Amino acid sequence: MTGDVRSEIVEKLIKSCKVLYREVPSVHNPNPMGHFSARIPGTDEVIVKPRDVGWNKVTADDLITFTLDYRKVSGPDYEIVELPIHLEMYRARPDVGAVVHTHQTNATLMGTLGLKLELLDPSTLAFTGGIPTYDEIDDPTYFSKGVGTLIRNETQGRIAARKIGAANALILKAHGPVIVGKSVEETCMLTIALENAAKSQIVASMIGGNRPSIESLGLPPRKPSANLWKALIDSY
Repeated sequence: MTGDVRSEIVEKLIKSCKVLYREVPSVHNPNPMGHFSARIPGTDEVIVKPRDVGWNKVTADDLITFTLDYRKVSGPDYEIVELPIHLEMYRARPDVGAVVHTHQTNATLMGTLGLKLELLDPSTLAFTGGIPTYDEIDDPTYFSKGVGTLIRNETQGRIAARKIGAANALILKAHGPVIVGKSVEETCMLTIALENAAKSQIVASMIGGNRPSIESLGLPPRKPSANLWKALIDSY
C-alpha cells in the first residue's frame, strides 16, 4: 500500500462526513454523535472518524487508525466506545470497505417503532434483501443498565456482524443504523438512500392507502454508484 492510497481514502472519508452532515439529519443535531470508518486495502488497518468530532469539522488530524485486533496505531486520544461495530464488521465481511454508524432521524425512528422497510421508491433498491434489527432478543445485555443501547464489546460486535449477514444495513433498536459498503463512496450514498427510504415510508404510513412494492414494477436491486457520490461532491 502506498501513502497515496491512504491519503485518497482519508480525503474521501472527510468529504463523506461533510456530505452526511448536510444530507442526513440526526436526532442528536447539533451534537456530532456517530462514526465513519474505512478499511485500508491490503492491510489489517482501519481509519475511524471518532464520535466526538463534528461531521462537518473533521480533519485528517482527528482520524484514528486501528488494526483489526483492536490495537491503536495512530491518532488522537478520542474514546471510541463502539469500535466493535466497525472492527467486527470488517472481520466478518471481507467485502466491506467502509462502515457508518449514525443516529439519523427517520431510520432511527423506524428501528424504535419496529417498522420493516417497505420498497416504495428507488432509494430502497439497495435494500431489497431487507434490513435486520439488532435488539434484546439477539443480545440479552441490550437495554441493561451497564450497556444501554451501545455496542460496547467484541461479543456484541460479533452479534451485530452476524445479524447483518449479507445485508447493506442493520438497525440498532432505539439507537440508529449501521450501514456497510464496498467503498467510502458507496457507504456514504447508502446512508443517504436509507434515510430517504425511511422518510418515504413514514410519510406513506401517515397518508395510508395501498402501498405496492417497487419490486412489483420490475426494477432490479441497485446500489448507488460512486459517480453519484462524485456528482454530489461536485455540486457543493
